Amino acid sequence: MAQKSVFVQTLNKHSLQKMLSFKEASLLAIIGISLLFMESYLNFYQSGREGGFDNFASLILVCPIIFILFANQYVSGRSKDIAMYSTAIYLIHIFIMDILKEFTELSDSLLTISVIAASGLASFLIVEANRKLRVIL
Repeated sequence: MAQKSVFVQTLNKHSLQKMLSFKEASLLAIIGISLLFMESYLNFYQSGREGGFDNFASLILVCPIIFILFANQYVSGRSKDIAMYSTAIYLIHIFIMDILKEFTELSDSLLTISVIAASGLASFLIVEANRKLRVIL
């Protein structure tokens, strides 16, 4: 049996997703995302900084809140379809990013938007091909 993460164990033990209403979780998510943008801004404009950076301070708050926000939400559609799209995006986005970096000179922001759009389109094509071939995902 797979070992559950500390976060999942704590979430299950204390039913954290049931302690917050959708409105409260939404407010916390907005605050957390605002903190994420502030941390990104500070990292980006930090003097003498070169290369990429990570946003660990705010993400440790934002990720659990977003998870809790959607934990009790009903998502229409079959869960297998959602899982296939998630898997396809996860598996293809790095490949698409590498291709776009190799053959274009997009700025970082435009590259991000392009990778999101192309990954969404590619995942749709992969899922459709998987329905016919049943070997891809």
